[in-house]
Amino acid sequence: MDNGHPPGAVGADIEGVGAGMQSLIGMLRVLFFVLRILIILTFLCLVFSGMFFVREHEEAMLFRFGKLQQKDSKEILTSGEWYWAWPYPIDRVKRVAEAQRSVMVTTTQFWPEIQALDIAGEARPGPDSAAVLRPGQDGYLLTGDANIMHLIWTITYRVDDAKKYYLHFYDSSDAAPSTQDGNAAKRGAEAIIRSVLENAVLVTVAGCPVDTVFYKRDLLRQRVNERVTDMIAELDMGIDVQQVSLSELQPPVATRRAFQEVVDADQIRRTEIDTAEAYKKRVELEALGEAANITAEAEAYRTRIVESVKAEKNYFATVLEEYRKNPKTMLVALYTDAIRDVLDQVETKYIVRPTPDGRQELRLQLGPEPEKSRNVPASQE
Repeated sequence: MDNGHPPGAVGADIEGVGAGMQSLIGMLRVLFFVLRILIILTFLCLVFSGMFFVREHEEAMLFRFGKLQQKDSKEILTSGEWYWAWPYPIDRVKRVAEAQRSVMVTTTQFWPEIQALDIAGEARPGPDSAAVLRPGQDGYLLTGDANIMHLIWTITYRVDDAKKYYLHFYDSSDAAPSTQDGNAAKRGAEAIIRSVLENAVLVTVAGCPVDTVFYKRDLLRQRVNERVTDMIAELDMGIDVQQVSLSELQPPVATRRAFQEVVDADQIRRTEIDTAEAYKKRVELEALGEAANITAEAEAYRTRIVESVKAEKNYFATVLEEYRKNPKTMLVALYTDAIRDVLDQVETKYIVRPTPDGRQELRLQLGPEPEKSRNVPASQE
């Protein structure tokens, strides 16, 4: 059948179509191979991208479509282990870095703005502005007796229940939209804890006189700590308050010198009291030692006298018994003892025996004459 083409041209067209089809088929094979490779790589990336590691000093929670999931029957994932999750938006892993470490929150709400910058090393107050309290800019507190005080407080806490901490109070955003004064307002758990601390400080200081605030800082810190602990327990935030500390305290700059004079006077008073207490203790110890020595000597004297009396009693009882048996012999013995006691006290003794005619010849045997001192001059000899 002739369609207006030569026979050789039809064969060439068929061969051209076959070659193009083969090229297309080869291209499709390559594309399908590359697609399989991409699918495998995507699957591998999907598998390995879902692996995550909970670092030390942190805890994590797994949410699937916004619902908290359990891993190994635990809602809080243990640190130091690997886990797997579907990619976002199916699963979402929330890490709580504050879980196993202490977090410190400081409030400068009650500190002058310029002074706070000076402490941070960013600015120094001018000669006039430092002595002027600017309401609305500088922070301060009123004590129970209407005195002004500036304070900086710090609270240290640790998350002991990450679920409560994250689900009820935690907000990973650093700041909310700017407020009217242009400052970013903090929000989340840190802002709540700071607000609790500021509220506790405000209520406590407002109920204390200035003497308690300025001179009894340990008592003030204890009261603030108790109030903060009670408020945190009431809110059930899942944190454990470890310490509440008073970092800085000072009166207004205009009255600082007067307060410093009071502090110096109180320091002198304390020094004098400590000196007096030390002297009192030293004198008491010396008196106790002397009293102990006198008591010991009296006890020794009493013991010696009692034992002497007992010995004499035994002696006289023995003498009495012997006297009753042989009175003459005992009298002679007693007389001899008396003579011996008397003669023991005499340095030179002469024994004269009586004779019938009343005459007595004495022969004295004298010792050699003592030598004269060699230092005596010859003229005096």
